[in-house]
Amino acid sequence: MNVKRFRSVSRFTSVILKIAAIWLGSTIAVLLFSYFFTDSDIWFNFNSPSFTLINGQRGELTTADRQLAALFIVPIASIINCYVLWKGSQIFNYLAEGNNPFSNDFSRTIQRISIILILSDILFPLIYSLMVTLIMDGSSYYIIGVGAPFLIGLILYAVSEIFKYAINLQQLADDTV
Repeated sequence: MNVKRFRSVSRFTSVILKIAAIWLGSTIAVLLFSYFFTDSDIWFNFNSPSFTLINGQRGELTTADRQLAALFIVPIASIINCYVLWKGSQIFNYLAEGNNPFSNDFSRTIQRISIILILSDILFPLIYSLMVTLIMDGSSYYIIGVGAPFLIGLILYAVSEIFKYAINLQQLADDTV
């Protein structure tokens, strides 16, 4: 294995993820500022999950209802996405520094990111549905589904468990010798 190339790729990935986190956070901050303090016609849009399991509504759903609910949920989702990108950047920076990925801290960090991705992908459509229902007058709206973050979270969770298994195997090998 070419360790020097692996460290370079890890360092590059760390920088890209850090830039993405800063860009996303800055963009949301500017858009929120523009929405509240200028006369700009800016609004947020909450994308439905890629794999919608249940979707329904009772009553008339207007664009204004959806936009108002998205104004609440999109910034929160973006902050969480910034956090995930930043932690991902730290993981790759950790690897670029030559640290061993087979440590409990590394495995726990990956596991935390995976849980955040899974929970946020399940909860945000539900919270959005609740917000739209509260805004709609005497009607209801609901959407339940998952998307790519859910699948990525499942894969990362499995990877964290593989790392834990490798750590246990390394400990067993060390104890045997």
